Amino acid sequence: MVSILGSIPKKTYPKDYMVQVLDQCVKTRPDLQLLFNYMPDQKEEVDSIYQATTATTQQHIHQEIVGKGLRAFMALTAQCDAVIGNEGGGNNMAKALGIPTFTIFSPVILKYAWFGKNEEPKHSAVHPSDYMDYSIEDWKKAKKDGRPYYQKMTPELIKKPLATFLEKL
Repeated sequence: MVSILGSIPKKTYPKDYMVQVLDQCVKTRPDLQLLFNYMPDQKEEVDSIYQATTATTQQHIHQEIVGKGLRAFMALTAQCDAVIGNEGGGNNMAKALGIPTFTIFSPVILKYAWFGKNEEPKHSAVHPSDYMDYSIEDWKKAKKDGRPYYQKMTPELIKKPLATFLEKL
């Protein structure tokens, strides 16, 4: 299951970066089958991300399988080996189901408030603070505009922890 978008734009990993993450997932684990978790009003943006992935990656994405409502989402997620993507309720529900997660935290969230070392190694998470100096002042700035911090957290930086997570599945 892929939490393809955040609940709001400022909690969403940039589209072009998410495309690279999806492509990397399939390169790392060619056996993956991907489902997208998103809200109905996000369908157009999700389709845009799908279209930007490689043809190979598109063969691994099953857009026709979408949970319509919380119960359906939980039922689908319970059948998945992992949840990958933007931080949000879907990732937290996956944890409650015992499903491993790889979470991309928004710059507007303080990672340590939502993710602890006791969650590793089953769960993994990345945040801009993992790759750069990130003070409380930066967090305050990110709450106004997190894009500069997201732009610094490139797919290349999260490639290794993502590959490590996927290889453990």
